Amino acid sequence: MKSQIVECKCGCGIKFDKFDKYRREREYIIGHGRRKRKDLRLPNEDNQMMFCACGCGKKFLKYDESGRPRVRIPHHSNKTLIEKFSRNINVTPFCWEWTGSKTKAGYGRIFHEKKSHFAHRFSYKFYIGDVLDDIEVCHHCDNPSCVNPQHLFLGTHLDNMHDSFRKGRLKGTPLTDDDVRMIRFLHRNTRKKYKETALKYGIAAAYVSKIVNYKQRRNVI
Repeated sequence: MKSQIVECKCGCGIKFDKFDKYRREREYIIGHGRRKRKDLRLPNEDNQMMFCACGCGKKFLKYDESGRPRVRIPHHSNKTLIEKFSRNINVTPFCWEWTGSKTKAGYGRIFHEKKSHFAHRFSYKFYIGDVLDDIEVCHHCDNPSCVNPQHLFLGTHLDNMHDSFRKGRLKGTPLTDDDVRMIRFLHRNTRKKYKETALKYGIAAAYVSKIVNYKQRRNVI
């Protein structure tokens, strides 16, 4: 059976194949329904750009391929990031406990636009100010699930490590900048194994790998 192009009877002006893939006859585009919809795109109407209603600040075309109007980009939530953040906080006299998703270490996570954000890092950005990519957000209260901005402070990875050692959360000695340079030098010029370096400095082999590949301590050159 040959395809037959007809105009949708809802009044949108869009043309389509009269028969679907099962060769069933149709009078309307899927989703347009049997009643005339005034909100569908008119044949001569421009498909204008508009801001997404989720608050992300991105623009998109108002009408989809079928001429149906949209108020947000597909997969963008109807709740803004701050709304998601606010509904997962349990405020106590001391800490703001995060009640949403958490990492194994206890740090809060918030998902928005298919991306994962650390809850305490977002809290600092929202209430205090921007944070550079190579700077970490640390806790005065030593509570990973706390998102109280008054309990947060900025520091480098080394600052965070020193803070952990002072509070007794980590054992051994934090690496100095000279230690990091020596580790990178050894693994650039020798076939030394990560495990051997880890035993020497009292750290994990995975952490040695991150140092050598500049995934940690990137500020040290």
